[in-house]
Amino acid sequence: MLYDYDLIVIGGGSGGLVAARQARAFGARVALIDKTRLGGDCLHYGCVPSKTLIHIARVAHQIRSGMARGVITTAPTIDMPMVAATIAGVIDTISHEEEQYVEGVDVRFGHAVFRDAHTLELDGALLSAKSFIISTGSRPAPLAVPGAELGYLTNEDVFDLRQLPASLIIVGGGPIGCELAQAFARLGSSVTIIQRGSRLLPREEAAASEAVHTALAADGVRILTNTRITALGKTEQGYTITTRNDQSEETIQAERVLAAVGRIPNVEDLGLERLGVALTPRGITVDSHQRTNIPSILAIGDVAGGLLFTHVAAAQAGYAAPNAFLPGWLARSVPMDIVPWVTFTAPEVARVGLTEDEARARHGTAVRVINMPWSSIDRAQAEGATTGFIKLVLGKKDVILGAHLVGDHAGEVLGEVTLAMRYGVTANDIARTIHAYPTLTTGLQQAAYEAYLTSTSFRRAAAIVRRGIPRR
Repeated sequence: MLYDYDLIVIGGGSGGLVAARQARAFGARVALIDKTRLGGDCLHYGCVPSKTLIHIARVAHQIRSGMARGVITTAPTIDMPMVAATIAGVIDTISHEEEQYVEGVDVRFGHAVFRDAHTLELDGALLSAKSFIISTGSRPAPLAVPGAELGYLTNEDVFDLRQLPASLIIVGGGPIGCELAQAFARLGSSVTIIQRGSRLLPREEAAASEAVHTALAADGVRILTNTRITALGKTEQGYTITTRNDQSEETIQAERVLAAVGRIPNVEDLGLERLGVALTPRGITVDSHQRTNIPSILAIGDVAGGLLFTHVAAAQAGYAAPNAFLPGWLARSVPMDIVPWVTFTAPEVARVGLTEDEARARHGTAVRVINMPWSSIDRAQAEGATTGFIKLVLGKKDVILGAHLVGDHAGEVLGEVTLAMRYGVTANDIARTIHAYPTLTTGLQQAAYEAYLTSTSFRRAAAIVRRGIPRR
């Protein structure tokens, strides 16, 4: 059968852009559809605006730190309209780059609805394709408390603020909540985080969570853990939130409230139920090749559940694009066992692979752990950013099972260890690789060297060397 396109990609976020470009590079006829614009949540509401805001807040913090040391004499003034304009400018620049990124792809805007496994309707027009890749992303989960209808901020509108809130309550102590709490505190807001669980960043190592808790508290953030919200109210001055923990009930007032309580996949109004596409509350069900139970339809990124990261969506796109054209026996599986992630607080929290507890549960006594303080890195000492640590979780023959880094620019250092894990490079290999000095990556080499000094291979080497040492 002759189709209008070889592939139609629905959703113009990072995953959709990569899938469309790669399929076009293969020589396929490709259409990329989004409702209004390219870029997706990451560009317009997520990674790009949040990291821009974090950078601005870091600069303000550095200026205040300079005042405390007598280096700078004038306190910073936060101009929120200019902050918002700066964020919008960065988004606009990247948006133009993404339009060029998919040159040769037929980009269309409108509401797409499946009519059958090879046809969709786009605002009244029927388009057919051999295959489809759904990359429609996710949206903020709502606050499920009485009074939520009164309104609150999410990541979709917080970056448009034209006035710095004097006080801000953030509901949720995950990565988004922690990043924005610290950023607004450094800009000058009085910030409170309300976390239902026992600690911030519950998916991280306990020591990493503690480090972020300490850092946020030092920036003036009030942190309430083991606390749940029972009601949201509104006053002339702003909002009230009623909270409850095991000991008491408290009502907290703030000018604004921000919810960061999770994400919901965007699967509605696509006509997937009509086709019988398998769905769960987490999104579209896919196999390791990103294929749904309908052979012509694949799904990637947030809408397919799993780890909700931009880089995961892009990685899945790189496999889904060829898989859309290949028979099952030639399709490749997405390597989801080694996925890095970073929380961009100060210090940053970066991890890849297993936690210590997970490793011991899977590998037992073969696991050993190397801990090194970030302060042991000379570059960190030179820049006065010594908070944090490097933790390597090692298995047999010093294969790296996991790495947990807390420190300034830890996310940049994580790339090397992620590559090592992906291709079987051991801690000993990293220790023996020459690293430029003084860089933060020498810290990883130092930690790997400490692992080497306590390894079986070192003991064997030491036994040989000792034979050549003269006895006295």
